[in-house]
Amino acid sequence: MSARSASMSAMDETMVTDDGLDAYLDAVARSAAYRVERTLGSRNGLTELVFFTGEGGTRLGPFVRKRIELATGLGGAYEELLRAQRAGRRFYHLPRVVECYKTGSELVVVTEYVPGETLAAYVARRGGSPALAREVFPVLCEAVAELHGVCDPPLIHRDLKPQNVIIAPEGLFLIDFGIARRYRDDAASDTVHLGTRAYAPPEQYGFGQTDVRSDVYALGRLLAFCLTGEEPRPGADEMAGAAEAAPALAPVLARATAFDPAERYGDVPELAAAFAGVVPGADAPTSASVIAAASPARADSTPSAAAVRAAAPKGGLPWGGIAWNLVVVVFVLACLAASVDEMFHPSPANAGRPFWYQALLCLGFVFPAIGGVSYLACNRPALALVLPVVARRTRRQDAFALALYLAIAFIVLLLVSPPSGA
Repeated sequence: MSARSASMSAMDETMVTDDGLDAYLDAVARSAAYRVERTLGSRNGLTELVFFTGEGGTRLGPFVRKRIELATGLGGAYEELLRAQRAGRRFYHLPRVVECYKTGSELVVVTEYVPGETLAAYVARRGGSPALAREVFPVLCEAVAELHGVCDPPLIHRDLKPQNVIIAPEGLFLIDFGIARRYRDDAASDTVHLGTRAYAPPEQYGFGQTDVRSDVYALGRLLAFCLTGEEPRPGADEMAGAAEAAPALAPVLARATAFDPAERYGDVPELAAAFAGVVPGADAPTSASVIAAASPARADSTPSAAAVRAAAPKGGLPWGGIAWNLVVVVFVLACLAASVDEMFHPSPANAGRPFWYQALLCLGFVFPAIGGVSYLACNRPALALVLPVVARRTRRQDAFALALYLAIAFIVLLLVSPPSGA
């Protein structure tokens, strides 16, 4: 039995099936029994990393606790998952739901914490490529199909994005079901239009009701991300870049992300089969494999080979990117030397200015401008090997921070500029 299975079995005995614990939690107020380690986020409800503290100093965890305002009508997917688990279902790609309960104004959800790295960080570290897509995408399809199979009508995730996919040593997991919803035959459109615009389909923003084909659209966008390593951004045609990276997948990408849901693949297994049909070595998950993934036997079995391949860091180092970054480093060091020399041996245009002003100009504005632009020009997957924080940021975020700094530095220079001849 894997470590995760063993820990979750112990948690089941203590947190889910033990009526005495439920009574205890009710008696002492459930929320007070959890100790917050840190805040993980606040989108679609406050999300915290917590530990359960019981009698005698018993400490269990960590868990993820999500607090969702009841007025939003969100969070129903967690209740569906908990019902399925208590009915005997076991899920390989979905974190276990420990409990759901309602306070006067909130739905509080406690789930298993899955340690690992997000797909965003994983792709930033390895770089997007057809090889990475071949390893990850079939397992990702299997995970989404598993979620769809929780209940009938199916649960639609509605917020599939690289930050909501965790690649852990034991496999691939979907997280954050805060805005997931069940399809309803009598609904013309979604009652709440949420999600991440770069990955959400048109119907999620008022053009109709989301269904399984909405997650197919998001999977098509995620496939493009796995192929290129580039997050979608305004004015950029990332789908064209993905098709260029893997021409054989161009028809698959186009159909998966069609504007009209009727023109997309009918469900996730159909998309996975289309992917496997043009990518050698990719195993398409079938309905049978998804059902097996949700069975009690699967929870205690060895992770599938495909999941292990997706979680294993393979593919070698990005030597081309490393070489480019070394060239950039040499250039930046040369610029630093030139900036220091300018401080001590100013050019005629700066002659006569105080030394402190020369230092502020050279090291507070000119060099940061050159160094910042050079940083933005670096190969990010290679840079992430020595600066892991890079994997959690985008070029746009860094460019904005650089522009803000330079604007402030320029204003300071204007304010403290000594009079001519000083």
